[in-house]
Amino acid sequence: MIKIKISNLIDGHHDFQFNGNVTDLELSEPFCDKYELVVALDKIARQIIVTAKGDVDAVFECDRCGAETRKKIPLEFQVAYLSDVPAENEKETNVVYITPETEYIDLSSEIFDFAQLAIPMKRLCSEDCKGLCIVCGANLNEKDCGCDRTKVEQGNLPFSNLKNLINKN
Repeated sequence: MIKIKISNLIDGHHDFQFNGNVTDLELSEPFCDKYELVVALDKIARQIIVTAKGDVDAVFECDRCGAETRKKIPLEFQVAYLSDVPAENEKETNVVYITPETEYIDLSSEIFDFAQLAIPMKRLCSEDCKGLCIVCGANLNEKDCGCDRTKVEQGNLPFSNLKNLINKN
């Protein structure tokens, strides 16, 4: 949990730094080990703007070659906390309404949401990953297998059985 005490906090700019284990934030796979987060909090009258930047460790399988890869996933978000009463049917993104009596802001839910959104759609071990050979299935990042990939027979591919499985469903 990441909580910031806002009761009795004077107006102005405040900086906070957090680090710990991802389990403290209730993050699970692909996240692992540690996170680091720097939070800038700007408070005026009835609003608090929180800007957070940091990263979280993650382990995933490369989409091209299948190798296990460890990366730091960047986290960056901004949330406004307002002590006004929301208008009816008003739903704004990145705005949280709080009461004037609120003592703490808990950033855990925002960190969880933005961490999930930060997971890359294409998970690669490196930008220049060569993937697997379509003939023999060798990892082309480790060695060139020497297969002639220009003259591949359609029925002789190691992944051709996957097409049959898709067609069954």
